[in-house]
Amino acid sequence: MCTKRLPFWHIGLTASLLASCTTQFPPLSAYEKPPSHTITENRTNSSIQRVVDPLLADHPNESGVYPLINGVDAFVARLALIRAASTSIDLQYYIYRGDETGQLLTWSLMQAAERGVRVRVLLDDMNTDGKDSALALLSEHPNVEVRLFNPFINRILRGWEFLGNFARANRRMHNKSLTVDGLSTIVGGRNIGDEYFSANQAIDFGDFDLLAIGPVVQEISTQFDLYWNSEPAIPVAALIPSSKSSWSDVKPQIHSVIQRYQHSEYFQELKRANILAELSDQNATIYWGMAYALYDPPSKANPQVHTEAQKSGSLPDRYMLPQLIKLFDNAKHQLVLISPYFVPGRAGVELLTQYREQGVAIDVITNSLAATDVVAVHGGYQKYRKELLLAGIGIREVRVDANVKPGSWKGSSKASLHAKTFYLDNKTLFVGSFNLDPRSAALNTELGIVVDSEELVHWLKTNFNHQLAKTTYRVELEGGKLKWIGEERVYRHEPQVSIWRRIGAALLALLPIEQQL
Repeated sequence: MCTKRLPFWHIGLTASLLASCTTQFPPLSAYEKPPSHTITENRTNSSIQRVVDPLLADHPNESGVYPLINGVDAFVARLALIRAASTSIDLQYYIYRGDETGQLLTWSLMQAAERGVRVRVLLDDMNTDGKDSALALLSEHPNVEVRLFNPFINRILRGWEFLGNFARANRRMHNKSLTVDGLSTIVGGRNIGDEYFSANQAIDFGDFDLLAIGPVVQEISTQFDLYWNSEPAIPVAALIPSSKSSWSDVKPQIHSVIQRYQHSEYFQELKRANILAELSDQNATIYWGMAYALYDPPSKANPQVHTEAQKSGSLPDRYMLPQLIKLFDNAKHQLVLISPYFVPGRAGVELLTQYREQGVAIDVITNSLAATDVVAVHGGYQKYRKELLLAGIGIREVRVDANVKPGSWKGSSKASLHAKTFYLDNKTLFVGSFNLDPRSAALNTELGIVVDSEELVHWLKTNFNHQLAKTTYRVELEGGKLKWIGEERVYRHEPQVSIWRRIGAALLALLPIEQQL
């Protein structure tokens, strides 16, 4: 299963094939759309504001965050915010599946729209294939508007358009946020789908979100408005013919589906979730500190703008990676990098080595070959593993369930790391969508929150570190060769995978595709 990567055959395209596809499509600037912005008035009756205002009064200028590690809690938090909405819901995601959690969330959004809440849905178009009818139906509700970021104009022959417009179509919006009433937001690594919320029996992505209140929410809203009104964000109504059905027509059918879900085992887990009681009783532990948003400009998706910006030989300062490097430069003692897709490249290895030489302890936590869902990414990462270890950088790789045997090319592990989290010097934490790889750095747009809170970092380390020995291998060098140290045994080759998967990763490492990973 690929959550962020483009389909593998896209990565391996040859120059000659690209050159043969010269189909022309209208520019995105040709599509007109009315601008809209975050609603800041008429929020006095918001139940969220009644809860938030007293808290913020006790913490002037600070933002409060509630960490969401458990998948069930992360989903319940989203449903709770949507149910509490009184004026607006702004939703921005790379993937939005039509599975159980996707349908439950959509039902909640439509219920909010029915009671007069304005709903804006901004989705990247890479993963919407086959969903045009549903998107058209959603967008026809008077209180709902759906826009697709960097869309495929040809809704049927999307693959051919990808080839003909590779420079543009290869750039995706990977941002993830859900903001309600402009007062509370959830930002992190999760998309909308069963595997992100512990509802999928085949795979469970270990992820991390922050539910936030305070000044940082306005920054996330500003970011959403910037993307919503940007050139690549096109209304569904301009791309997809009107639905033959109306919301009132299909509402009874959808309601019957939701009723069936209410008898599912997962729905019972939702009702038992600890966060439900904590949010209801207002007993949730909130961590306070100065916080701010980091995000790429939407113009990063424009290949012409990006090419012009790169003429200087480096990424523009307004891009996420340069901003993160400035953050990392502040580390004095420790830097911990948690990234499911970790491909540091030559420049990344040199930067981390420089930090290590300055006395900063560095630890990298990423997926093992068995746990990754994209073998090509592991192939790009493994080329740098020995050099990182020789520089004194610690590496841990996530294990999989011993009873699960991943296939040769795709991961099928019950547990797979998906969180993108960095913290330094026990006081500063980043949570967002950014992976430490070339695709996040130069191709996709990304979003995250930085929080300065010693209490939050301490909580994370306390809850995370004691799981490391059980859930990861410590990778070390011995006699110039790698070894993976687990709780019960030491491996001398990539653990828990077949020889074919190891060969596949090694072959992919030879291909000149690193900048696409």
